[in-house]
Amino acid sequence: MFKIGRVYNRRTQIHDVLGGNRQSGIANCSAAPHVLLFSNKSGSSYGYEDGWRAEDEVFIYTTTTMARPTTGTTTVNMTRTPGKA
Repeated sequence: MFKIGRVYNRRTQIHDVLGGNRQSGIANCSAAPHVLLFSNKSGSSYGYEDGWRAEDEVFIYTTTTMARPTTGTTTVNMTRTPGKA
């Protein structure tokens, strides 16, 4: 469905198709069994430090509900709903 490196319009090409919160960095899709994580380089201006940790290839993802960075795996597990990937 999505191609690595391609830029998508979040509202029309992602949320209109898959559903999910349009404003949150974590979107639990209503029309598909997915949880999406959104990250942007400009987030560092607002205190978000998302990115790949080189030594172990873990993606560090900062959420608005936590005071510390968490790995994507932890974040997904925290938001996982039965039937969602």
